[in-house]
Amino acid sequence: MLIVDIGAGRRKLPGSISIDFSPFADVDYAIDLNTDPLPFDDNSVDYIHSSHCLEHLTLKGFMHVMHEIYRVLKPNGQCYIGAPYFSNPINWANPFHDNRICFNEHTFRFFSSVPTTKAMPLEDYSTTYCQAWGLRYSANSEIEIEFELLHINYAYSPRYASLTSEERRKARRALSDVVENISFVLRAVKPCPKILLQPDLDQVVQEIVFIETKRVELGGLLHDARHLVYNLPLAVRSNYEIALRKIEEEFNDLPIKYLSGPLYSWRNILIPPFEVIHINLPNVETTMKQLIVTLRENLHVSSYLPAQLSKTIKYTLSKGSLLHSIAASCWHKVRGLLFFLRQ
Repeated sequence: MLIVDIGAGRRKLPGSISIDFSPFADVDYAIDLNTDPLPFDDNSVDYIHSSHCLEHLTLKGFMHVMHEIYRVLKPNGQCYIGAPYFSNPINWANPFHDNRICFNEHTFRFFSSVPTTKAMPLEDYSTTYCQAWGLRYSANSEIEIEFELLHINYAYSPRYASLTSEERRKARRALSDVVENISFVLRAVKPCPKILLQPDLDQVVQEIVFIETKRVELGGLLHDARHLVYNLPLAVRSNYEIALRKIEEEFNDLPIKYLSGPLYSWRNILIPPFEVIHINLPNVETTMKQLIVTLRENLHVSSYLPAQLSKTIKYTLSKGSLLHSIAASCWHKVRGLLFFLRQ
């Protein structure tokens, strides 16, 4: 079994290989933990111990060493990390600590993607706007690290040690100098699960093609509505022109393609294609179809038009065959978008 003690100083864990960057440490390997790789192969270490070391690194160095710890640990290998609790006044005052590295109950949420943890109750980490445990995706980027929190321990100041769990929780959140130190036990989850996948350009292209096809279909509906209304005698046409104007307003309010990128513009607001598909298009389509149905139900087309024309219009509105033909012609409008998105 390979055991590694990071930041061992002069008191390394018995049976371990010790690593430190202090010139006064009695260690097996002296390296700069902020920048140097750990001297072990990938997936070769069973257990890593680090007590009151990582708070001395730079923020960039901390992220580096966490990557290295993850790299060298075997799948399901464990790591113990002990550090001063972030609100400990001595921690704030210590000039040898980088206090941008905040060690508290939330620290290792940013190295996990799972929605819950068994290491602590929900009340210890959940907030109104952030109830899930894992926050590895929170910067809209992906780090190649995944740890499961197995255990967390708080070393309370003596005057708070006898409080109930709920009283301690409230004190931790409201006061300083409640917890002196904190420790974690982590398990390396390998392979690292993927959360944020690379953008699927094919999916974006399909969304844009769908939108533009649907726009042509709705344009066909608008064309048919105009045809119905404007072929009516003047005596009854005005009764339906208001409904037609509503259809036109809805259609003209549809988002339009913004420049050559994968965005749409709606009322001077830029929105992604999926919002157009799931919000704008359904609303407009529903309104237009309801108005078309009203026209179909209330217009006695055959009373004003030649029988053959009436039959053709009714067939178009009921079967949609003409609309599908029109929709198929929209492809040339998006070919330029396809070329741009695949660059």
